[in-house]
Amino acid sequence: MIQPEPRAVVERRIERAREERRVTEIVGGLADTSDDPTRRPGLDDYQARAAEATPPDASPEVRAQVTRMAQIERARADRAWQAARGRAATDALDWLGEDPAAPLMAMSMELREGLSPEQSDALDRTAMNGGRVVTDRDFYDRLDDQAVRDPESFVGVDLTQYRLSLGNSDYDRLTKLQKTFA
Repeated sequence: MIQPEPRAVVERRIERAREERRVTEIVGGLADTSDDPTRRPGLDDYQARAAEATPPDASPEVRAQVTRMAQIERARADRAWQAARGRAATDALDWLGEDPAAPLMAMSMELREGLSPEQSDALDRTAMNGGRVVTDRDFYDRLDDQAVRDPESFVGVDLTQYRLSLGNSDYDRLTKLQKTFA
């Protein structure tokens, strides 16, 4: 026969294992998010989906852990979203660099669909400028200000996603600044 104290310990371990499995099941579905270039992953969306998937009888501990895991998953999705936009911007710029006179309609649909609306606008401006990226001064100033006021946050920005909005010298300056702060 199991002693009362050890039995309580065993039951608590079993309950924790159930809670962990429940959290894993709930949070596991959050990773199945489409890569929509027009919409950056939002924390509210992740928390709403997690709340929707959380059973009403879930303990406060499970709910707290699901909320924390939703935040982590959203951060992971945001990094992936930024990286995908960076690859799309770089690929589009490379394509345009091969033949700056080529009409943008000749660009593959797959390549264009990977761009966010802002990147598509920047690509159009670059094409109108003969394939040369012209820095969006307002945007550059915001990034420069972020580097001064919040270097830690600035280091986390994936600058490649903004490649179509930053001319070569400005892009190089900001990437060097990131390396200095890192």
